[in-house]
Amino acid sequence: MKKSRHIRIEIIKNKVSEQANYILEIVVIIISMGFCAFLVVKGSELVARIFSLKQISPALRLPMGYPYLSVPVGASLMIIRYIEKIIEITNEIRKLRLEGKVK
Repeated sequence: MKKSRHIRIEIIKNKVSEQANYILEIVVIIISMGFCAFLVVKGSELVARIFSLKQISPALRLPMGYPYLSVPVGASLMIIRYIEKIIEITNEIRKLRLEGKVK
């Protein structure tokens, strides 16, 4: 995510203007952030439920809630990356506007 090297389909991206590409990218990021927020909420509910059951890992003898924490923690970190990406895109748009390349 940090270097935008994830798999994506670019059929629409190749057919629209540069300015529309930036808008499309921000819309996709906002939708992805919504999904990550969903994972944070539902993952946290699941972790709370697992901790309340007091289930212990047979191998490590640790509460099973700890492995499940990876879902809300990972999704939270993805939201931070998405915010960074939105800031990066808006800064790039500002730079292009100052150069007169984008309206």
